[in-house]
Amino acid sequence: MTFSTSCTPLDEADKTLPTEAAKLLSAVVKEVYGVGRISAQQLTLLMRHMKIDGDNQHCVYEKKLGRKYITRQGLLAVEDFVRKHPDEALEAFGSKASRRDYLLKVLKEMDKAIFVQPADIEPSPETSSKAAEA
Repeated sequence: MTFSTSCTPLDEADKTLPTEAAKLLSAVVKEVYGVGRISAQQLTLLMRHMKIDGDNQHCVYEKKLGRKYITRQGLLAVEDFVRKHPDEALEAFGSKASRRDYLLKVLKEMDKAIFVQPADIEPSPETSSKAAEA
């Protein structure tokens, strides 16, 4: 665990507690996974997976107060990771049930993309003539 040793204080906008950060990221989680929220513990698991927990750029541990803050850069990094790598992110913080539900959702979307109604397909002239001969 790395503690902030710099003498420069954090900007107030960079002092986001994990519970507040989880609330802020809930909109992205809902958009990507269809689940309404992410907990502070799950956020920490995801940040550890990304190797940004306690790196003093994305996440800062303040020794004096014993608190952990997630910076604006950290929030943006997590949001970007969830959007670009949803399966890997869910693997890091999600339960078995949520991973299963997400996989089913993805498969269902793939099925919709592949499935074409037979009425939407117009047979080619070749196919029509072969069907008439049979």
